[in-house]
Amino acid sequence: MRGKIDRFGLERSDRSVEVKKYNSASPAQSELKIKFDNDEELLKAVGLNQDDISFYYQVKNPHHGGEVYDGYTAEDDFIQGYGPWYYFDFDNEEKLEQIAKIIYPEQLNTEDETSKEKFSRKLKNLFPKVFNEIVNEYAGYRNDEMITSSEKIIDDELANFGDDLDLRIVGESVITSAANLFGLYAKLGLLDYPPTKLVEAAFQGLDYDMGRWSENVWELSDDKNFDKEGFNSQVSRDLDELIDEIYDTDKFPYIKDFVEMEKRISSKFKIGKWFPLPKDKSKQTEVKIKTLEPETNKIVVSIRKGLKMKEVKLSEQNFYNLLYQPELFQFGELYNL
Repeated sequence: MRGKIDRFGLERSDRSVEVKKYNSASPAQSELKIKFDNDEELLKAVGLNQDDISFYYQVKNPHHGGEVYDGYTAEDDFIQGYGPWYYFDFDNEEKLEQIAKIIYPEQLNTEDETSKEKFSRKLKNLFPKVFNEIVNEYAGYRNDEMITSSEKIIDDELANFGDDLDLRIVGESVITSAANLFGLYAKLGLLDYPPTKLVEAAFQGLDYDMGRWSENVWELSDDKNFDKEGFNSQVSRDLDELIDEIYDTDKFPYIKDFVEMEKRISSKFKIGKWFPLPKDKSKQTEVKIKTLEPETNKIVVSIRKGLKMKEVKLSEQNFYNLLYQPELFQFGELYNL
C-alpha cells in the first residue's frame, strides 16, 4: 500500500476485491470488501455442510425453501397433547372445555396429556374442519416463529464467525482492512491464492464449530417470537363458530345421537385408515371411513377395488350391512363380489 500498489491497482489485481472505504491518511487501514460469487460460495468457505446451506436458504427464503415446521408435525403434536395445547389462552381453554362437555365422555383436563390426546382425537373425528383449522393456524405461527428465531441465530453466528481473524461477514462478502489481508497472506504463506481462497483457508483454521442448524432446529426456537395473541385470536373465532354450530339444532339436529355413534365407530375402527372388507370373497376390496357427518349423522365411506374407487354416505346400520352383508349393495363394476 505504501507506494507499492494504490487503491485502483489493488482492485484491478483481483475482481473479488473492492476498496469499500479508502483511508488516505493510512492506506493500510483502508476497508476492503472481498466479494464471493454468491452466498452459497461464502457459506461453503466458512465450512458449512450442504444440509446447513439448505437450511440457510429455507430460513432466508421461506416462500421458496419449504417449511421449517409443517402441518403434519403440527397435527401429530396436537393429537399427542403438545403443540397448540401449550399456547391456548385461558378463554380458549374454557371454550374447549365447553365443547368437551358435549362431545367428550370425560372432563377435559388441559394439564393432562392423556386427556388432551383423547379430546384431540375426538375433535378430529367429529369436527375435522375445525381440527384442521387449528392445526394449520398453529403450524403457520410456529413456522413463522422458527424462521424468525433461526434467522437471528444464523445471522449472529455468521457475523461473529471471523472476529478472531478480523474478517467480518456481510451478505455475500467479507470485510477487512488491507493490512489484515496482506497479513493473512504473510501468515499463511499462500501468496498465489486469490483473496476468496485465502479467506476460506483462514476460516478453515479456526477452532470454531458453527452450523448444525438443521440437526438442532428445536434449539433455535424461541417462544418470545411466537405470536400467541394472533394465534389465539384465530382459534377463538374457530371455536366460537363451532360452539354456535353445535347448539344450532337446525344444522346438527342429531348431535347427541351423532356423538354416541362416533363413540361406537371409533372404538372399533380407525377413521382414515383402509381395511379389508370382512365378507369380500375376492379379498380385493378395501374400505375406509373417510369422515363422520354431524349434520346428517352419516358415515362417509370410501370403497376401492383395484384401481376403481367409490364414495358413499351410509347410516350406521347400513355401514355394518356393507361390512357383513355386502350382497345387499350394488356398486356396478367396482363392487362385483
